Amino acid sequence: MRVLLITQYFPPEVGAAQTRLHAVTQELVRRGDEVDVVTAVPNYPLGAVFPEFRRKLSVHSIEQGVRVHRVWMYPAMGTGVKRLISYASFSASSLWGLCRARRPDVVVVESPPLFVAVPALLYGALIRRPVVVNVADLWPDAAVAVGAVSDGRILRAMFALERWVYRRARAVGTVTEGVRDTLLNDKRLPPEKIVLLPNGVDTVQFSPDIVPGTILVELAVPDRPFVVYAGTMGLAHGLDPLFDAMGVLKAATDTPLLLMIGAGSERDRLEQRAADEGLTNVLFRDPVPPTDLARLLPLAVAGVVTLAEIPLNEKSRPAKLFPLMAAGLPILFTGGGEGADAVRTADAGIVVPNTADAIAAGMRDICDPAKRAVWGENSRRAVETRWSWRQQIDAWHHTLRGLVDRERTS
Repeated sequence: MRVLLITQYFPPEVGAAQTRLHAVTQELVRRGDEVDVVTAVPNYPLGAVFPEFRRKLSVHSIEQGVRVHRVWMYPAMGTGVKRLISYASFSASSLWGLCRARRPDVVVVESPPLFVAVPALLYGALIRRPVVVNVADLWPDAAVAVGAVSDGRILRAMFALERWVYRRARAVGTVTEGVRDTLLNDKRLPPEKIVLLPNGVDTVQFSPDIVPGTILVELAVPDRPFVVYAGTMGLAHGLDPLFDAMGVLKAATDTPLLLMIGAGSERDRLEQRAADEGLTNVLFRDPVPPTDLARLLPLAVAGVVTLAEIPLNEKSRPAKLFPLMAAGLPILFTGGGEGADAVRTADAGIVVPNTADAIAAGMRDICDPAKRAVWGENSRRAVETRWSWRQQIDAWHHTLRGLVDRERTS
């Protein structure tokens, strides 16, 4: 089977979508499929094109058995008109990548942004191939939930585009049962059109047994106990209560450092807040490749995952959770949703409300050596039995194969 993936986000960028899509492409290659990827020149999460890709309209390469076609786009971060222009620019330039890609048996397009589904669906119609739209986050619902977009013509146009995309797609994929329920009940999609591709983790790459080498020196991290937050720092993550808690714990000598690794729309503000409030127990580092993160995580006391307590997050299962668990870390999870359920079901740590007092208490509890050992073992066992990438991709791959087979016999 020949698969064409269209996505704005892909390695060497670092992020949840990039990690998931790289894992998907590698699993497809392992199964004997041929894979092309049309993507943007790397620019996320800093909002600037990586130096080695600047002043290039397109770059084509073969990476780990995948043909990757990178095209120019206007990079921008945050919210507002510039971000919308950024999305639209990749949707337009992706047409050049489609011209360079091999003719596929099936087209898979990643959303958000939803704009890129337009050229993907038009291309699929032109070559008479099925198109699967994979919905990592409900958009524009997510933009509304965090206040990035308010009611008006733009929002109405966004919802109209969403309806058009879902109607034209042969199948719609999603990452959580909660989003699947929304697609069924609120978006009125038929159940046979929805396929689940949950977040997972490479249990070989992320493991308690990975040799860390000199990673602490490389990242200039002090040799002292630390908990780690690794991932995007955005509005939906509700990070202010975590920083309130670190303010409460600032004078304590028996609690660990909070290491924040990543970027996002809230990173600059949070870093300035930490400086203004003298939070010497909080340390920021830029995103690192998965190989470096895999070396760092086993050295941490625990992993931290936060979610703002908004309705949208009730359907969330954060991708950043699973590498932490695969590394054998106990989890301090704030908020609710399917991620909280996963931690509770696995008995892999503590789930607390996203409030300063609850997080401060949880931070003290997660450092108990005896509890940490049990929670950490449970974390690792849970991902090995339920959330490895090979297990997660099986049903999704079967759906792709079924679409291709039906297309060939119709």
